[in-house]
Amino acid sequence: GRASQSALETACHSPDPEVAMRAKELLANIRLGILPDTPPELRALLEQYRGGDVQQRRAIVEGLTEKGEVGWQVLPLLANNEPSLENRAIIFQTPLEQLGEHLRVFLASAEPNPELVRQAVHDTELWTQLVPEDISVPSLVIPKLDKLGKRAEADRLFHAALGLQQKQAAVKQADDATAEAQNNLAWLCAVAHRE
Repeated sequence: GRASQSALETACHSPDPEVAMRAKELLANIRLGILPDTPPELRALLEQYRGGDVQQRRAIVEGLTEKGEVGWQVLPLLANNEPSLENRAIIFQTPLEQLGEHLRVFLASAEPNPELVRQAVHDTELWTQLVPEDISVPSLVIPKLDKLGKRAEADRLFHAALGLQQKQAAVKQADDATAEAQNNLAWLCAVAHRE
């Protein structure tokens, strides 16, 4: 959990080089979703991902999407380790296309059934984790949920997207490139009719 991750981060600065090296290795594994209980087949794919180029990573991500829920669960961790939006767009093209197709069905439906609503919320959360810079999906889904009377779901998506936008703004502020991140924050709040 968090406590062990914090302890590992501290151990990375250990004066003992072996302790520091092992702590860094374990943290790198955790960031990729490689945990002690990770199935061997999934562990092998994640280890290949770590050493792969963009096209190899894309192929591995496609393979992960075919593994069902267990494969999809690690995608946000992998995306979080890809700082380049351009690379993420290539690597995660297949899952983003699949999520986009599901969301198009939801957005086109005049009266979506509860399962379609649940799936749309899940897919929007995942989309936002894969490409937090892109607010277009939550900006379309949140007002639709509000219109359907699904305020709790809309609020959950809004707060998740807002948190990621604020994180993006903080990162970009360090790079003196805050205008786009601030515009995204303002746009998200305006479209979602929230402050």
